[in-house]
Amino acid sequence: MAFQLIDDALDYAGSASIFGKPTLADLPEGKITMPVIILLKTLPATEATRLAHLLDADHIAPATVFEVARLVDRHDTAARTVERAHVY
Repeated sequence: MAFQLIDDALDYAGSASIFGKPTLADLPEGKITMPVIILLKTLPATEATRLAHLLDADHIAPATVFEVARLVDRHDTAARTVERAHVY
């Protein structure tokens, strides 16, 4: 569980050149990981509803991926995911 949470956080906060794998790859594959789950719980209801609607699409547009990445960064949900990993 800890490994997966760290992997989820690194998808938003990591560097492809350092970790040897692409970043921001989970969301385009339809994977809603812990940083996004925490984000949806953190945002005000209207913003969370709008974001949930965007994430519910069959294809998540690159603009949506970058918007989510900015929100994850602004609300520090990747770091909060790492904090959860420490519990495990």
